[in-house]
Amino acid sequence: MNATDTLTRHAPRLPVDPTGLDAAHRATLARLDDTNLTLVPAPTRTARPALRWGLAAASAAALTVAGLTIPSPGDQPAFAGWRADPTSADPAALAANSDECARLGGDLPGVPDGPVRLVLSELRGPYTFTVLYTGDWLRYCLVGPTLRFANATDPDGTTGFVAGDGSQQGSGSVTADADGLRDPAPGELTLATAGTFADDAGDAWSTVLGRVAPDVTSVRVTLTDGTTVDATAADGVYAAWWPGSVAPAEVTGVRADGSTARAGSGVDWSHPAPSGSPQDSDEVGRQDGGSDSGTSELP
Repeated sequence: MNATDTLTRHAPRLPVDPTGLDAAHRATLARLDDTNLTLVPAPTRTARPALRWGLAAASAAALTVAGLTIPSPGDQPAFAGWRADPTSADPAALAANSDECARLGGDLPGVPDGPVRLVLSELRGPYTFTVLYTGDWLRYCLVGPTLRFANATDPDGTTGFVAGDGSQQGSGSVTADADGLRDPAPGELTLATAGTFADDAGDAWSTVLGRVAPDVTSVRVTLTDGTTVDATAADGVYAAWWPGSVAPAEVTGVRADGSTARAGSGVDWSHPAPSGSPQDSDEVGRQDGGSDSGTSELP
């Protein structure tokens, strides 16, 4: 092969004829139409039971879609939707929340008759927690989709009786600091009562209640397992609640100057977890060390 042959081989080819190319395409398609093609069906999958098992296994844990965790239907955890950071109740609902709490706690023994004064009302998911004054007594109520509960504490920190709604039954155990409901010094806060309650289904929840000085701007509860729960504070009172029976370890507040105030660390706030069934006694007994502890039932 000489140099001329090499140059000829690498020379640009003539442009393809578009008309001829279209004709070739049409001819190929015509041959395909005339050919009897046999379609082989895909293998039939007989894995329906396995598919159901897979869905059940996924549902038992949780289905996660676009960042949302959806518990399986019929297997909803108690207090689904609860939040550690509350929001204030809608101002339009405050009167209704106050009336509901007054109705729930209306039969609590020892609570004086008379007008009630709303202290605070917060939302944690679908649950409303409301605190009222009746005279010098504080009563507090938890209302949710399947729960209506009330309790009351007198000015000395002695816990009153627990009231449920309708046929609801259960039990409660409360520890109270006799000094906890007195006015705190400026920049300070107290932990007055800590309790755990359970309905007859065994679903437990816990509460704390205390006093807070006006110059303490926020309050947070730290539980013995390290969980933190933000409290709602108003009118010199703070309150918080959470699912389960884990006791509070301490309560901290942030003063207006940014420093930290602490309460609750001087008292053992642990208490027997309620059994979820009515107790035989509604009495409240006094312990040594200035704290009260007792159990009561949801009638």
